[in-house]
Amino acid sequence: MANADEASALFRTDHDRIYRYVLSLVHNPSEADDLTQGTFLRAYSHRDSLRDPNAIRGWLYRIATRVCLDHLRQRVALVSLDGEEGASQLIRCPLRPLRRWKLPNGRKPLPACNAA
Repeated sequence: MANADEASALFRTDHDRIYRYVLSLVHNPSEADDLTQGTFLRAYSHRDSLRDPNAIRGWLYRIATRVCLDHLRQRVALVSLDGEEGASQLIRCPLRPLRRWKLPNGRKPLPACNAA
């Protein structure tokens, strides 16, 4: 991928395929669209790291996977303390496995934090 014309051709041929893959990971069309664009931007900015031009599709999938994982690590769920929709008191609940958490005094995590 030496120039903008090659990058444009790559985008046209693989955009739909990468979008469907990203959508299968994030289950949100709007996020999938943004992350697909981020995948191609990252691929273009790191085009010099592609060792084998014949493996470009696998390279794109790897970049898409990394972009999605980065996004999912940063995503935070808002959980209501009252369990009511639209409640005014919300807490941030990181979407990480609860087994890593050690809560003081033997307290158990909020059940709502298990929802992703």
